[in-house]
Order: sequence, then structure tokens, then C-alpha cells
Amino acid sequence: MQEPIKVSAWINELGTHGIMDSASAGKSFKDETGEEPCWGEGWTQAEMQSAIDSRGKGGDVNGPEGMLFTDTLTIAEACAHKYVPQPWYHGKMGMGFAVRACVTAIAEAGH
Repeated sequence: MQEPIKVSAWINELGTHGIMDSASAGKSFKDETGEEPCWGEGWTQAEMQSAIDSRGKGGDVNGPEGMLFTDTLTIAEACAHKYVPQPWYHGKMGMGFAVRACVTAIAEAGH
């Protein structure tokens, strides 16, 4: 069996703006870190597309019928809430800055 990686390292591998299948991400998280996923089931394609559209920067999300989606920021914020001493919040406006702040705080908390 492979040695578990730190939660911060796993999130860092996703990139700051990734959108993915929530179930597959959860399995990967569990397999690679040994931890239970903490970010919920995810959103439908329509819900995720609405979130993309609301940012006004364009882009599409596609997947098989019934797939639930999540994104790196949702995962990073949920993990920061779980692993970083509270209260804590990144306070960043951009997704990339927010993800990196979460990863840094999670790493500093030893995860």
C-alpha cells in the first residue's frame, strides 16, 4: 500500500480552478490521503453551469447524466474548515488566491 499523502498536497494537485466529478474526487481523496472527503456530494451539471455563468468569465461543464460536480475551491474551503484551527477564513477574492491560502493554512496545520 502506498504511503498516504498530506491533504494539502492532494488539493495542490487539483489546480486552482479545477471542476471534477465529486464522487471520483472523493474516492481519490480517500485512497491517496486516507481521510474521508468532507465537501459533500456535489452539484448537478445545471447547478455547476449556473455557478460558472454567474462569474461571467465563460466556460462549460459536461459529464454523463447524473454526475455530480465539485470544484477545487469547494474542496479547499471544506478541508480548511475541517483541518485548520477555527475560526479561520482566507478572505481572498480570486479563486486561485483563495485555494492557495487554504492549501497553505492546511499545510501549516500539519495536514
